[in-house]
Amino acid sequence: MSSGLSYSKGLAIPVVLIKEYAYCPRYAYHMVFTNGVNRVTESMQLSPMAHATQHNQLIKNLCGGLTVLYEVPLSSGRLGIYGKVDAVCLGESEAVVIELKPLSGISARSLRTRHRHYLYQLAAYALIVEETLRKPVTRGYVISARGVVEVKLPPSLKGEVLALVRELRSMLINEREPMVAGDLRKCGYCAFKRICGVPGKP
Repeated sequence: MSSGLSYSKGLAIPVVLIKEYAYCPRYAYHMVFTNGVNRVTESMQLSPMAHATQHNQLIKNLCGGLTVLYEVPLSSGRLGIYGKVDAVCLGESEAVVIELKPLSGISARSLRTRHRHYLYQLAAYALIVEETLRKPVTRGYVISARGVVEVKLPPSLKGEVLALVRELRSMLINEREPMVAGDLRKCGYCAFKRICGVPGKP
């Protein structure tokens, strides 16, 4: 197993692995099945609680008087996924999820394109919050180096996440290396480029 992420058959899937699968299916494969490659990034090494503390007032302002929960561990037995969301705004009739990406420059436009994997990560957390905290989640926020982006989380987006989870689980169970997908320019700075093989061929 890689030192970055781990998975055992039959166990729940971490949301961060869903994010990596959305970024590149083969990248997620190597995160799990390639030995001896440390893919703990600078952002992973930084304390998430330090991130939340640094943005404490901003998060409170975004929550607008709702109860703020930091570093919330989440787990869905129904979906078989789990993770820890940076912050949740909890009200009587809704919950709002917040993710911190302080080392990335994210915009509303980039969340629809090259940063869409972050959008899926937020939507996955929304699904778990809806199940565990029993509050509808229709929006969230991403706080990045470029500021705050408000994100709508409609049922269609959550459906895309569920489809990704099914695909990812099939890949993990079968241990089958997937095709390279998406923008191949990102292959140039991938940690696995030397062992991945020719882009587009499994």
